[in-house]
Amino acid sequence: DILKEINKLDKALDRNNTDETGLRSRLINLIDTYFPDYEGNIGFTRLALRIILNNLKVRLAEEKALIEEIINEKYNIQFKYFDLFIKEQIKANNRVDFNIHFDISFSFEKVKGKRFRNLVERNVLKRIEEVELLLQLAENNEEYQDMITKELEAKMNDLEDLLNSQDISSSYRNSQIVKQIRERVKEHRNKKEK
Repeated sequence: DILKEINKLDKALDRNNTDETGLRSRLINLIDTYFPDYEGNIGFTRLALRIILNNLKVRLAEEKALIEEIINEKYNIQFKYFDLFIKEQIKANNRVDFNIHFDISFSFEKVKGKRFRNLVERNVLKRIEEVELLLQLAENNEEYQDMITKELEAKMNDLEDLLNSQDISSSYRNSQIVKQIRERVKEHRNKKEK
């Protein structure tokens, strides 16, 4: 049970608050054990790490830096394989069914049930993860920019529709993660226009 593992981590940190040796590998093990279906999705991995860290009673000094360090160290390698797979699919079929790659399991809702008030908020988060991954694909695959951008715009339209739903709280609608993804999409559009 992941909550038991998080408690163990808490106790280890409690014993010596200043020493975070081995924390990185323990967090990676938690991700591998309880969130095995990241499929190279760095946004998903980042989110899973945030959830684990949010559940720790002990607050870590450099949480954001630690998350990025873990992702850079391990999960960027996974993305390279995912990126190659996308290229192979496009080469073979002249198209790619992006939806196959976004069938993400949201089992982590059980870890922090309060994160989503309803299904719409859950779907907003899923769309954000999809848009984030597409932005990354667009950055790494210039020759497929048009195809990826078309898919990105469709996902972004879906996201905006969900955000306009009455089932979304204003704090969720105006959250930092939503602002950041809008800003990144805007930057991508501006880059394409140039």
